[in-house]
Amino acid sequence: MPGATENLQPLVLRPWFLTFNATLLRAVVAGAIFRTVRTRRAQDPQRLEREAAEKAVSESVATMDAAVSAKDAPRFFDAARHALQERLAAQWHIPASRVTIPEIRARLNGHGEEVAAVFKTADELAYSGKRFTAPDLQQWRDLVKSELQQITHI
Repeated sequence: MPGATENLQPLVLRPWFLTFNATLLRAVVAGAIFRTVRTRRAQDPQRLEREAAEKAVSESVATMDAAVSAKDAPRFFDAARHALQERLAAQWHIPASRVTIPEIRARLNGHGEEVAAVFKTADELAYSGKRFTAPDLQQWRDLVKSELQQITHI
């Protein structure tokens, strides 16, 4: 008989149709979950602060490297202080402007003398005009980068 069907089972009960719709439903649910997570992450203020601080640290490190190449000690120490301030401020959840030598000594319990030395040298350099050689700046850069790494692991 032409046009006759062998199976009278409705389309909605056929296994391939059920599998297809279940797969589509899973995809829609997964997409909704992914979108919700992405939206929450994008609006997380702590995450945004951390990213801004890390960007500022990276920019300051790049400025430090450029200042070492140019043998520009004032610019180097300004950038070094700024990098350390940003990293510590992010760790301590305070504004970077509050990261000062007394605050460093109080919070790091005597373990922040190298960081305090960078701040102190930056202040002295601003008023004294002291000169630094390229190897001196290299040593300071290595110290600052080491301290930035250690602060990350506090």
